Amino acid sequence: ISGRLPAPVEVLELDVTNVDHLGGLATAVTRVVPHLDGVLHSIGFAPESALGGNFLKYDWLHYYLPEDLADARKRHGVERGWLSAGIDPTFGGEGSDPDFMSIFVIEVCGNEGFAVAHLNVRMGVQSQGARIHSFLAPLRPSRVQLEEVAKNGYVYNDLKNHVRSNLPIQVVRPETNMKGNKQVRFMQMAPRFETAQVRIPGRMDGGNLVAHHDWLDFVTAWTAFPAGHDDLLDAAYWAI
Repeated sequence: ISGRLPAPVEVLELDVTNVDHLGGLATAVTRVVPHLDGVLHSIGFAPESALGGNFLKYDWLHYYLPEDLADARKRHGVERGWLSAGIDPTFGGEGSDPDFMSIFVIEVCGNEGFAVAHLNVRMGVQSQGARIHSFLAPLRPSRVQLEEVAKNGYVYNDLKNHVRSNLPIQVVRPETNMKGNKQVRFMQMAPRFETAQVRIPGRMDGGNLVAHHDWLDFVTAWTAFPAGHDDLLDAAYWAI
């Protein structure tokens, strides 16, 4: 890795389980630099094939069966966990090709998250308010995060004033420092899937637990990123 840098650097070997390495660390560092402004220690690991733009292409996803969700509810003493929904609305698309409207819903039991519902459809701006309400109202989510470019934009006003929805909607706006860099946003989300804090519905296939048929569109969006349509991933980000 040091060979990729624009100028040669000295690499200091440090094995924290080696007493001699730790004992000579201060001397070794002061030989190279006069002082340290700070130290960053990362205990995380990812194979090289998962680094850079490929972090979502790696097989981070974990799956669950219905009995896994039932067990989590029982362990935490609840009939149903806390439901959080994220919405990435359509903003019109181009010409006769409407954009996707995506919804992602997770059920949280303690520190465990289970994706329980999602929707990813092409539709026009005018009809999405009613579709959002009809999809989410039966689920009775505790929180709904709606991405809008304005504080109370078109979709929010449509839901509140036209559809008369009573969904607990919170309008969220893309972080200023992340505009144009969705990889940063998704890198914040990826560890939740990597560590199985959020799992996707699965099914048994020849003794292997694989993605449920109904969730293959999410798996496709995940593994294709940053290519393809990422609307469903945006919705997942806001739900999480």
